[in-house]
Amino acid sequence: MTTGSTRSTRGTLRILVAAFLLCSAAALRAGSFAWTSQGPFGGSMSCLAVAPSNPSVAYSGTFFGQAFRSEDGGATWARTESFGTTYVSSLAVDPVDPLTVYVASGNGTFKSTDGGDHWTLVLSFGPLVAVDPSNRDRIYASVRAGGPTDQLFRSDDGGEHWTEITGTLDDSGGIGFFALVFETDGTVLAATSNGVFRSTDQGTTWVPRSDGLTSLYVQALTIDPTNDAVLYAGTDTAGAFKSTDHGFSWTPANAGLPSANVLHLLAAPGLVLASVAPYAVYQSTDGGATWTPTGSGFPDPVLANAFAAGSGTLLTATSKGIFLSSDAGATWDESNEGLSANPGFSVAPSRNGSTVFAGTAAGFFDSVDGARSWLAPANEGLGNIPTNGVGSVAVDPTDDATLYAAATTCCGIYKTTDGGDHWSLTGLSGIFLNDLAVDTQTPSTVYGLHGLVGVYKTVDAGDVWNLMNSGIPAGVSFTALGMDPQAPATLYVATQPGGGAAADATPQVYLSVDGAESWNPTEGLEGAFVYEFTAAPSHSATVYAASGSVYASQDSGAHWASTSSPGSSGTYSVAVDPSDPARIYAGTIGEGVFRSTDGGATFHPMSAGLAGLSAFVYVVRTDATGSILYAGTPSGVFEYRLAFDDVPADDPFHDAISVIAINGITSGCGSGDYCPDDPLTRAQSSVFLLRSIHGGDYAPPAATGTVFVDVPADGFAAAWIEELAAEGITSGCGGGSFCPDAAVTRAEMAVFLLRAKHGPTYEPPPATGTVFADVPAEAFAAAWIEELALEGITSGCGGGSFCPGEPTTRAQIAALLVRTFDFP
Repeated sequence: MTTGSTRSTRGTLRILVAAFLLCSAAALRAGSFAWTSQGPFGGSMSCLAVAPSNPSVAYSGTFFGQAFRSEDGGATWARTESFGTTYVSSLAVDPVDPLTVYVASGNGTFKSTDGGDHWTLVLSFGPLVAVDPSNRDRIYASVRAGGPTDQLFRSDDGGEHWTEITGTLDDSGGIGFFALVFETDGTVLAATSNGVFRSTDQGTTWVPRSDGLTSLYVQALTIDPTNDAVLYAGTDTAGAFKSTDHGFSWTPANAGLPSANVLHLLAAPGLVLASVAPYAVYQSTDGGATWTPTGSGFPDPVLANAFAAGSGTLLTATSKGIFLSSDAGATWDESNEGLSANPGFSVAPSRNGSTVFAGTAAGFFDSVDGARSWLAPANEGLGNIPTNGVGSVAVDPTDDATLYAAATTCCGIYKTTDGGDHWSLTGLSGIFLNDLAVDTQTPSTVYGLHGLVGVYKTVDAGDVWNLMNSGIPAGVSFTALGMDPQAPATLYVATQPGGGAAADATPQVYLSVDGAESWNPTEGLEGAFVYEFTAAPSHSATVYAASGSVYASQDSGAHWASTSSPGSSGTYSVAVDPSDPARIYAGTIGEGVFRSTDGGATFHPMSAGLAGLSAFVYVVRTDATGSILYAGTPSGVFEYRLAFDDVPADDPFHDAISVIAINGITSGCGSGDYCPDDPLTRAQSSVFLLRSIHGGDYAPPAATGTVFVDVPADGFAAAWIEELAAEGITSGCGGGSFCPDAAVTRAEMAVFLLRAKHGPTYEPPPATGTVFADVPAEAFAAAWIEELALEGITSGCGGGSFCPGEPTTRAQIAALLVRTFDFP
């Protein structure tokens, strides 16, 4: 896509949304040259659990495969170690040890004994896990057997071994499990798609306990913590029910509920909470006799997916993160600090400043400080988009306050003219679009792509939309739409054979040069599934396509050729530097972000800070200056600062400094600066050289403090200095010293660089004394200086001189390292 437009996650997003439906770090300073995230906080939370032995410890899971831990009762959160890439459906905490926790997820059932820092797979994929509160070693878990059918298993040794106990539960020929609750005597009750069942022998045998619930789909079950004879059940079509005799009989308890579809329930002392479809939370203070809307504080609309009770608090997992109540549900407060679980499906940097917009699973957000912090505008008029998630966002290139947004699954195209505070539905309603693009020259012209229908166009800023498919055969589906930002009448669209396509139809890319009035097939991308098109802002003819690998066109999309593949997982999105059409960034399906400086011929990873789910990149974008890179991931929107604050774009050393930073050689001198004019000290040089030799993630052995008399073991860069000596690159400055704080002269640096490049035993040819006017043949390091020039690493300091006694600046070392080690 072009600058100012983004796209939804298409097929993959639909898979994640399907998973959603199945299961009703402070930012680092600029110049750190690693991916950092400050949200948007919140996210689509799927489940909650509070540690019975320590209510300060709580866990939450997301529909996008993440788990978080809180150690202050849900006030703040920290992400646990990743264990997969699909939704978390259930959490259970050991009744004795708050750091032993189980999760059921789309990747299987996992156990952790250290609060989620490490996970071990203990059982196959299943939607449910529970721990018997009377026996911490007795674990129950379901396994998805196919379709809605589950099998129930029990472990009596903390998950080491399992026995199937489905038994008579499955007499109906297929059953789904949704909840397990335990009475104080160890009796277990199961909520299933065929009523409620009861077992008094740890699941060996089951007896139906559904009088009043016969054959109903029971999707919620909770037990009164003060009286285990009292239970509440929620069904999908008949509302809520209550039992006062341990589940032997049930009576309706629906008075006041707005819907018969009760998704989740929680019984707490004096209060019962109910999540009611589609978007309501209700409470009862009279044991289910009557229900009223819960207290204030929830956004509207909001989908509550789980409840949990702490010590004097209630927690709710919602489509917009965690909410906490300390007054029995009278009021609720957002409690999302650290909860960076809000997938960023689309990212749209403005063309006019530092504002960046994000479409997320929890709605529309903006940032005015380059993604260091995020706010949600009022979003009035967005309808159900905040709940469904914003899949596409496009910005008017002449006015940052005018934007268009589309939901991930429904509702149509919305428009705002005040930065997101107020939205109105355009003339295209009732559908969702994969891509949105605003004409960069005539912003009243907007294009949208419907995956099943085709290309829509409006020329009056959204009042009237027309379908523009002339030249594209019927019966195809559509996967990507792109626009040339310099010639916006030039567009590209990718298709796939659909249900009504001809038998010999293949994937095809079409090109329009007349604003979608007509389309013609292109060459070179036949058979490929294209996720995204991105045209170079500075060179109209250069276009890239993300299609597993990266494809490039040099003639405005008429012909395509495959470049190389960044990583092995496939490419989902491509961003192009605003001023250099050959400098591109590729977001991959599981391996983070890669960069290329040669138009995709070679790629190099730049994924420091992206791990686990964060390495799945939905979208990658640059800001208008090319100094900030954004990545939308299941863990939120990340930023990568591509420049130091004190090295402007027109600085002659700008590119070299950025290159060594991106390669991990330096993180600057602090506070987002590089200090390019400062002399490079000998201690600093040891870090620069060893990282250049061994890679940006290299760490030397611990220092001993016995190598140089002026380098104690706790001295700055002591380990690096000692390793530099161990590798034969330096013997110090004489007398057993290293002189760590002394500046490295340009002559000394010639020796360091050539030894680092060729090895410690390298000796250059004898000096001639004819290369630099100020370096005679007998001068210190003359041979090294002349060889440095012969290898093209330096041309001196100007005027035919080398300035051998002058200090090497931090800017100069950047250029010298790039040339010595050929950093990409």
